[in-house]
Amino acid sequence: MVFLSSFFQYFKILMSHWLRYQKEQYPLWKALPLAGAMSYSAVRFSALVANRTPPSIWVFLVGFILLLLLRLQRCIVEDVSSYYPGHQQLRPHRPPSRGLATPNELRALFAACLPLQILLCFFLDEALLKPLFFVTVYLMILTFGVGPLRWNATKPWPFLILHRSAAPLTLFLVAACEWIPRQGTPPWSIILLLLISFAISFVHDIGHHFDLSRHHYPDVRSFAPVWGSRRSVLIWWMLINATAILSALARWRLGSSEQGLFILLSGVMITGAFAYQYAAKPEQIVDRRFEILSVLWSVSMF
Repeated sequence: MVFLSSFFQYFKILMSHWLRYQKEQYPLWKALPLAGAMSYSAVRFSALVANRTPPSIWVFLVGFILLLLLRLQRCIVEDVSSYYPGHQQLRPHRPPSRGLATPNELRALFAACLPLQILLCFFLDEALLKPLFFVTVYLMILTFGVGPLRWNATKPWPFLILHRSAAPLTLFLVAACEWIPRQGTPPWSIILLLLISFAISFVHDIGHHFDLSRHHYPDVRSFAPVWGSRRSVLIWWMLINATAILSALARWRLGSSEQGLFILLSGVMITGAFAYQYAAKPEQIVDRRFEILSVLWSVSMF
């Protein structure tokens, strides 16, 4: 009885930490719109480019839940890989440094997602376990700081490129929920969607970390503090242009109407005007708006 009491007490504490972490670091109300747009786009696009009828609602639902869990795991990966002894003072805003959750608790939360992911894959087709295994191993490797050496602690390029690569891998697994149960093959045009996801992840990183350059956080694992405000906003807008071009190519591949191109052009012009305004007078613009614009642009893309 003493053992069970201690176990339930520990489990209660663990759940409180997990819920607090989810509320502060991964609020569902922020994750749901983009996850819904990405999962629907991946499944629908995969079917359309292969001239197949749209799958059942269950495929969309499984892809959506898988994407939510994978995005949570990616959030955990970034927090765990940014924490190691002696570095807490340099990253006081990170969850482990603030005592929000220990690295072991975050690893346990990462592992707790796996049984549900496996069940979801079995629900559609057991062959989905292969891409799930690849994505999971990739994310687990990133929790070690991209290798056993910490040489990338002060070099943002390898860290960010490898972490941003998790976005298209995640989307590939969601798209596989459509073609694998139908014994199909991945259409080559899916590369356009994966490239959009890869570029969008950089847009998110820059948009989310503009406040670091303003508040002088010593977190060099973001391009915003390294490049500075003006250069970051220029590259941010160039990436938005790149995603618009890729989206136009995807629309052309699907034979969509030309009306959607005007929406893309309008979005590029609006974000460009804001980027120009920020570059001219960065001290008068709230950095938080870049994160909001990045999310809105991402949802519109997918």
